[in-house]
Amino acid sequence: MVFSVSGNFEEDKIIKLVEEKFQNLPLGDDDYIPKSSYVGGEYRQEKNLEQVKLLLGFEGVDIHSDLYYATRVYSTLLGSGMSSRLFQEIREKRGLVYSIYSSGDFFSDSGIFYVYAGTGHKEVKELIPVLCDQLNINANTFTEEELTKTKAKFKVGILKGEESISTRCRSNASSYLMHNKVRSPDEFISKIDSVQLEDLEKARKKILDSNLTLSSIGPIENLETAELVKRRLS
Repeated sequence: MVFSVSGNFEEDKIIKLVEEKFQNLPLGDDDYIPKSSYVGGEYRQEKNLEQVKLLLGFEGVDIHSDLYYATRVYSTLLGSGMSSRLFQEIREKRGLVYSIYSSGDFFSDSGIFYVYAGTGHKEVKELIPVLCDQLNINANTFTEEELTKTKAKFKVGILKGEESISTRCRSNASSYLMHNKVRSPDEFISKIDSVQLEDLEKARKKILDSNLTLSSIGPIENLETAELVKRRLS
């Protein structure tokens, strides 16, 4: 168990309070660490909604992976914010979605990468091929300018997070749990700066080589099956 405290506090009082209130906790079993297992699959729920909500998921990387930072940069460039490739190509240029973004979750022994989209029941038929085309683009063909802007965007987010006491509290706890130390923003930024286009391509290929998860809800009669979607992904 990790206690993380940020803000205006007296360290001695905090330590004393924790020792008093948690001294009788039972010891945990350090030997029991269940291994994660990513399988993939498909879930479809036909429902009378205004939009189709769908998510394409893949196995990602764990927080200790050599591709951890490359995966995060790739996700940011691909589908984070209005300047991202997915937003510009699929929403702004083609008008196929109400919203679209990519993201990921990273754990101690595994991770997930996913693309979320909200679209119409007619548009979903055109959306899937276009989305798969974007995922199939070799990251080595991205421009250095795109990479530089994405890194800058990432670093701004890190530094802005430091201004929030609650965010700093959570990130310190997570860092200590995962790495047994609290990493400084400078350390994180240095890792981001070292990512190159070839690293993004390695991350992209690893993602697409995994099993596909397709989850959807809404008027989904025009949505392809997961098997057909997987065939579109190289």
